[in-house]
Parts: sequence; C-alpha cells; structure tokens
Amino acid sequence: MRNLAVRQADGPVRLMFMAMLCAVLIAAPSAAQSGSDTTLQLPQALHAAVQSSPRFAAAREELAGSEADAMQASLWDNPDLSVDVENFGSDRPGTDQVETTVGISQRVRLGGDLFYARRAADAEVQAARIRAQIVLTDVLATTASEYVLAVAASERVSLQAEVVSLTDQMADAVNRRVEAGRASPIEQQRVEVVTARVRSELVSLQLQQISNLRRLFMMLGEEFSNSTRLEAADALSGIGDLEVLDSDAVDSSLELLLTAAQTDIRRADVGRARADAIPDATVGLGVRRLAGGQDTALVASISLPIPVINRNQGAIAAAGRRETAARLTEGSVRRQLLGDFASSYTEWAAARNELDAIRTRILPAAERSFESARMAYHEGQIDLLNFLDVQRQFFELRAGAIDAAARVHLATIQIDLLTGGTRLRALADAHQLEASR
Repeated sequence: MRNLAVRQADGPVRLMFMAMLCAVLIAAPSAAQSGSDTTLQLPQALHAAVQSSPRFAAAREELAGSEADAMQASLWDNPDLSVDVENFGSDRPGTDQVETTVGISQRVRLGGDLFYARRAADAEVQAARIRAQIVLTDVLATTASEYVLAVAASERVSLQAEVVSLTDQMADAVNRRVEAGRASPIEQQRVEVVTARVRSELVSLQLQQISNLRRLFMMLGEEFSNSTRLEAADALSGIGDLEVLDSDAVDSSLELLLTAAQTDIRRADVGRARADAIPDATVGLGVRRLAGGQDTALVASISLPIPVINRNQGAIAAAGRRETAARLTEGSVRRQLLGDFASSYTEWAAARNELDAIRTRILPAAERSFESARMAYHEGQIDLLNFLDVQRQFFELRAGAIDAAARVHLATIQIDLLTGGTRLRALADAHQLEASR
C-alpha cells in the first residue's frame, strides 16, 4: 500500500514533466525532417555571419560614399560662361550701338584649398574604413560569443542527460531494493523527488539551448535547425598566446585608430580653414563685338576679394579648438581601453586558472570519489543521501568546467576585440580560403 501511495503521488510530477517536454518539442523543429545532422564549425559561422550582415554591408556602402566624396573634393570648380549685351533698344533710328561680349571666367583657388580639402576627404575615407572594420569585428565577436554560449548550452544538456540516465538507473535499483525489503520506501520517495528535479532541470537546459541556437542562427542569417551539431570552439585556443600581451596591445585597437583618424580630420580642417582665409581669385577672358561694325576685341578680367573684415579668423580658431579636443579624446579613449583590457585579461586569467584546476586536480579526485561512493552504495556501506550528495558534487564540477571554458573563450574574444580583432578576422578568412580550395 505504501508503494502504491508513492506511485500515485508521483503522477502529478510525471504530468508536469511531460508538459515541459512537450513545450521543448514544440519550440524546436523536428530533427527528423532534415534527414541527417549537419556540423557547424566556428570559422564557418564567422564567415557566414559576415556575408549575411546588413550592418557590415551598410558600413561598406558608407565607405564607398566617403571615397566618392574624396574624388569630388579634388575637382576644380566648373568655369562660368557669360554673355553680355549692351546698348540695345536705342531710341535713335538708324543707329546700331549694340555691343556683345562672350566670355569665360574661372575661379582659381589660392592658399592650397584643394590640397587641404582632399587631405580632409582622405582622412574621412580612412575613418570610414576603420568604422567598417569596427562593424566587421563587432559582428565577428558577437557571432563568436553566441557560438561559445550555444556550445556550452549543448554540453550542459548532454551532461544533464547523463545525470537523468544515472538517476533513472538509481531509481530502478532503489525500487528493486524496496520491493525486496532491503531498503525503506523513504529512499524510493527521495529518489523520485531527485528524478523529477533533474528531469525538470534538463527541460530548462534544453529550452536555454534552443534559445542560444536561435540567436546564433539569427547572426548567421539562416533559419534555425535543431539538427545542426556545433563543434567545440577550440579554434579560439589557437588565436594567440594571451600571456605575452601587455597594455601596449591596445595601440592596435580599432577604437583608438578611429580616434586617431578623427584627429587627422580635425588637423586637415585647420589647414583648410587657414587656406580659406586666403581669397580666391576669379579670372576671365572674353571676346567683344564692337558697336557699328565687325570689329572685335579681347576682354580680360580678374577679381579678388579684399580680406579686410572677414579673414576667417573664427573658423580658424574653432578648427584649432576641435583639433585639441580630438587629441584629448584620443588620450581618454586609450585610458578607457587600458582599463577594459586589464579587466578582460583578469577575467581570462581567473577563468583559465579555474578551468585548469578543475580539469587537472579537482575533477579527477571527484570522479574517483564518485566511483567509490557508487560501489559503496551498491554494497550497502553508505546510505542514499550520502551517495546523491557525492553524485551532485561530481556533476556540478563537470558543469563548472563547462562554464569556466566558456568564460575563457568569451574573455579571449573580448581581448581580441580590444586589440584590433585580427585573430577573429583570420579565423573567418581561413574558412574562406579553405572553401576556395
């Protein structure tokens, strides 16, 4: 009767578990529809994300627009064609006093206007090129981070599935011992509670896995497929020896290079403002048909503003102040990058130290303890609670190793982002090179 009561009490738990399992199945497309599993590697994901990124495509269009502006900045002004007609409509009959002058005038920029305009436009092109690289690196870093999180979620699901399998085996063993009268029904109740809990945790982890995969596939511009198997993000381990990096590595940061390019723009603006202070001349040449005959004469002209009141002194002062502000901003950005680099490097070092400790010392000892506890429980040397506690500790350590590995990879991505993103771009380029062979 007591066993029957336990099984009846387990009914609501089983119904709850089935409801959560149905939610997982509804949220994830059926893998059977795809026919076979596909494998996705990190370099492949990075390349796909770049190819499908509208942000990067927009940044490239902005770069092309800046290059067109640079071409426009080097062009001279168009010449002006003028036609002057004088002395027409006279009241005196029989006289023809009309004179017609046809001329062309050209504005001649003095003081190096074209040079500084092209210099400023080239600096704008460089800034746009760096902005495009920032967008590219951000897309790569975001995709790599989502990939790492998705891999970690998949590994957690596999680990929890192992826990569920072991717990089910334990539940069967306890049921047999209770039926044989060698264990108390209380142990059966305890193991059923543990079984319900680990199954509930499995469903939660599966939902989290689906969420991570959906975000990853959104970055790739592809439809979500539950049949895709992610390979480990081991490629991140080969992107460089982070131990040899120091604070000078931030000098290659794209954010710092962008502020330097903006300083160049402000410097060119100073030169352009000074050049604008020098008046531009307008020269002209024309032909005049004289009145009362067929005689013609050449006409030449030149005009030049007199810089008495407006010497562009306000624009020169403003450009100089903005150049100073740009230099100060460059120093501020470098300080911020140094702080971010120190923080990310500390996170990377701490996570790697934790991971090494778990893998080399803690986890092997916990595995031996788990195996010993399992044998001791089957031999009746320890009770169920002690064995479940050892099992929980062992699998928590394995889950901790997964989380630590993910934190190492995420910190690695952040450090690469702070130091120019060259390693992530190399991974994406490596897949493109491999695909072209």
